Amino acid sequence: MRWQKIITLILGLWFVISAFLPYILGMPADVWNNFFMGILVILFGLLMIRNVNFSVIIIILSGIWMSVISFVPAFVTKAGNMVNSLLIGVLIVIMSLIQRKQVVK
Repeated sequence: MRWQKIITLILGLWFVISAFLPYILGMPADVWNNFFMGILVILFGLLMIRNVNFSVIIIILSGIWMSVISFVPAFVTKAGNMVNSLLIGVLIVIMSLIQRKQVVK
């Protein structure tokens, strides 16, 4: 198993967990987006581990979505939410692109 796959799963899990942190800390956030995108990354990350090629593309698109959604005004008002979504999205795209390169070789 490649390390990029494990990192992608961990990032997906963090995105699910981080969806609920703002409520615990008393801050508003887009919980449903974070939760569902985290679940999506975890599910397709598990498929990526089984070497299902289209799963990498879905994960890359999910990472792009997470990065773009961080600039929606609801996230911009809270710097922590914006940084979390942007960082996780970019990291997921990078890990998936590295994995995709290795699959293509």
